[in-house]
Amino acid sequence: MTITPPTAAASLFQRTLDLLNATAPLRASFEDFTGVTIDYPQLLLPISYEIHTCAACMYAKTDSAGARDCSINKGAANRMAIHRAKGFGGLCHLGLFDLVEPLIVSGAVLGVFYYGSVVVIEREPESLRRLHRYCQRRAIDPSHHLAAWKAVSRIREADIAAHQERLRTVVESVRLWCEALAIPVERYPPLRKNVHWITHHNAPPLVRTAIKFVARRFGQSCRVIDIAAHAGCHPNYLSGEFKRHTGDNLTAYIEWVRIERAKAMLHARKLSVGEIAHHCGFADPSHFVRVFKRRTGKTPRVFQFAESVT
Repeated sequence: MTITPPTAAASLFQRTLDLLNATAPLRASFEDFTGVTIDYPQLLLPISYEIHTCAACMYAKTDSAGARDCSINKGAANRMAIHRAKGFGGLCHLGLFDLVEPLIVSGAVLGVFYYGSVVVIEREPESLRRLHRYCQRRAIDPSHHLAAWKAVSRIREADIAAHQERLRTVVESVRLWCEALAIPVERYPPLRKNVHWITHHNAPPLVRTAIKFVARRFGQSCRVIDIAAHAGCHPNYLSGEFKRHTGDNLTAYIEWVRIERAKAMLHARKLSVGEIAHHCGFADPSHFVRVFKRRTGKTPRVFQFAESVT
């Protein structure tokens, strides 16, 4: 098997999932319930890693009813993962097998990993029954679904445990990253659905490009003019589109992202105010203090002290 080197722009999280996907026929994805993959550059994921993308899944989503059925099925699996607070494996309504593992950080479920989109050879009869039942319930011709199902990768029942251990190693690594990043999980309430699709999927590509640019570059030069140059459009057009589709001023959004990251760093108590100002893209500590106080009503030091006693 040839492993394609990841691009330099890929986040640490994406590169890890790239390696996971290169070592097995199973496909990994991550349901982000809170927005951490949007907010933290180290955890950014492309859309292809936030949905199931095997041939059978993609065919099922070619019409709105099929996409809704997939969403309902995944929602049920998400609720089960949250309720159990541990991993499990099972078949979806299309007869495909997935391993499911919640990402739990400081007692909070930030999202759910899926690893699968395969057919287990020993479970093929049950897999086919599920697929036929689904087609009968929808009153649709099963031939195209069956063709997509046959093209899906196969694994043996005996190999499931090894695949599950591989996935759990990745989950544990991501949990440790979240702790090292001092992500304030209490400010990230889970939504039971992928937050990316709720907040950003309906936005045009230009707006999504701006959001991802800010998440990656908030600690560097991150002006509207920089984002517009990256997107290949006029700054005024970018600002107007961002405001129209999100309701937020783009400059204010950049400032908000920087302050939220500063809050996390203050909470971790590992860097000075000056160092945090630098890491969050502020020109100097005094500017950082002024913006922070305007945004939160407190100076960084007062905020940090209040966090330490609550």
